[in-house]
Amino acid sequence: MNKADHNSGENGLAREVADKFFRAVTSDSSLFLLVYYEHEASKVSFLRDLRGLVLEQGFAAQTFDPVHRPEHGEGALYSELASASGKKSLCLIPDLPRAGSPGKLDETFLNYLNLHRDNILGDCLRMVLFIHNADAEQFIHSAGDLWDFRHGSCWLERKAGIRGAGLWQNIEEMSAELPLPQEDREGIANHVKQVRSLVDETAEPKEKARLLLDMTKWLHRRYAASLAVETALEGIGYIPQDRTELRGDLEYWLGYALDMSLNYPEALNHYEESLAIYREIGDRSGEGTTLNNISQIYRAWGRNEEALRTLEESLDIRREIGDRSGEGTTLNNISQIYRAWGRNEEALRALEESLAIRREIGDRSGEGTTLNNISQIYDSWGSYEEALRALEESLAIRREIGDRSGEGTTLNNISQIYDSWGSYEEALSVLEESLAIRREIGDRSGEGTTLNNISQIYDSWGRYEEALSVLEESLAICREIGDRSGEGTALNNISQIYDSWGRYEEALGVLEESLAIFREIGDRSREGGTLNNISQIYRAWGRNEEALRVLEESLAIRREIGDRSGEGAALNNISQIYHAWGRNEEALRVLEESLVISREIGDRSGESVTCWNLSMEWERRGDIEKALEFARCTVEIREQTAHPDFEQNKEYLGKLESRLRDNYKENV
Repeated sequence: MNKADHNSGENGLAREVADKFFRAVTSDSSLFLLVYYEHEASKVSFLRDLRGLVLEQGFAAQTFDPVHRPEHGEGALYSELASASGKKSLCLIPDLPRAGSPGKLDETFLNYLNLHRDNILGDCLRMVLFIHNADAEQFIHSAGDLWDFRHGSCWLERKAGIRGAGLWQNIEEMSAELPLPQEDREGIANHVKQVRSLVDETAEPKEKARLLLDMTKWLHRRYAASLAVETALEGIGYIPQDRTELRGDLEYWLGYALDMSLNYPEALNHYEESLAIYREIGDRSGEGTTLNNISQIYRAWGRNEEALRTLEESLDIRREIGDRSGEGTTLNNISQIYRAWGRNEEALRALEESLAIRREIGDRSGEGTTLNNISQIYDSWGSYEEALRALEESLAIRREIGDRSGEGTTLNNISQIYDSWGSYEEALSVLEESLAIRREIGDRSGEGTTLNNISQIYDSWGRYEEALSVLEESLAICREIGDRSGEGTALNNISQIYDSWGRYEEALGVLEESLAIFREIGDRSREGGTLNNISQIYRAWGRNEEALRVLEESLAIRREIGDRSGEGAALNNISQIYHAWGRNEEALRVLEESLVISREIGDRSGESVTCWNLSMEWERRGDIEKALEFARCTVEIREQTAHPDFEQNKEYLGKLESRLRDNYKENV
């Protein structure tokens, strides 16, 4: 893993980068640094300082501009960098080209940088690449392997350093804007005053850093991640050269605060720094914990192979040192990778192992979390009664231990069971309870999720105006907090409202925006789902060629990531295209393939849909016995799961049985 770079000022940071360049030249080695910035003025100032420091030592700093100079563009940049590096110049790339979606980096150029990354080592390049903070996630998703090649990263406007009175003033201003009840904000303000007094009275820098570390953890428990970032940075500022457990813990908790703020690139930078320190000092517990958290960033980016490798490394360490609590947590997280791949049997085994550990050691919080996740496996199988039992057990635990955040999450998930049963009044009641909790504790991400789910109840009732209003509120929250995944989901659901109104152009426009987001953040699962929805717009227009092309793209993604449930759904929809073209043998073949998948993974909901389509297919062919076989399957599953279409399906089954009896009488 690479180490993070921090300093107390822009000039100090420029000097650190310059020193790295000098060492690279002396040792005849490569150097690739990323510098993130928010404001153009900060970048300009940093570049000026860096160039001056390089020139002082008799070297050159050469700027490359792929935005305006074709000779520095795609296909040419690396050879230009090699030429400059060969002359012992520091190569500066202050901007990257943009294209496509407004404000987005040019994907073609990013692919070029990524594909030829081996040139960094092969040609001994020495380069500094500047990335705007808003482009960090796109850069990592599109050029993730190049990002892994970096020797370090730094953020110009967020630097560890001692601000003293400036810190406390900043925290006071930020506290007043926290989305928390007034009583909680006052509690934070009072605690901050007490800690400030202790820090001011303490002369020893390490003791000041320790007080700030304790405050960082305290702020986390109050859902004040933004304040925790400030205090952790201040703590690091008191011990800039320290490589002890204290510094490792400050880096870890800073990473955690940024992680909770969805600032994944910067969070990973600090996690990696804490990991390096823990490894240096032999802190196996800290190493295992940090690896676990790093995996969750990879998972958020859709890099599930890397996430699983990191989790398995964490699990080995936790088992080695006998950390049963950590082992339970890591097993729980491993299960979520298997779930993302549709490998639900393996996910359930990992969860049951995690649950046994958590009950053994009395970890009630972890037990509640694991039960909640077990419920999602049963839900995906259509085993709603078992899912609800697990959720109710999880809810009781979370209420018992006062876990308001977990309570809000579990209530949200319980609502989805009622939704599946068509019990919309109960679902809405539970969602409103979840929403109240999430607003109370300032959980903006959870609030956006719950509003999204409330919209789906209104949608089910055909109250589309109300559904759209709630979705727009959810979308605004997701955009405010930078929740790109939630934003993509809300847009996807908004498209379904337009679809219901027959406003297909608007639906397609919103779906394309949603698709761009999921591709940007690397969420392959939702990308596949969105492509599926886009195909339905083309189908509504009768543009079946385009619909099939998009469905085949969706199918390829779902097979690539191991999403067996999504694969079955895509095959089901493809069969409808073949049927529309009269290619009934192909339609039947694809439906049978979909059915095999649904039964293989235990997807009862998907099985009922495919059996229904197979029943219709065999009825069209005049084979009533075959049609009955699959209709009975659908009715049996939907009765067990209390599906809202059960009565309608049962009526259809009755008609088929009547036709079969009539056919028998005629033959007699």
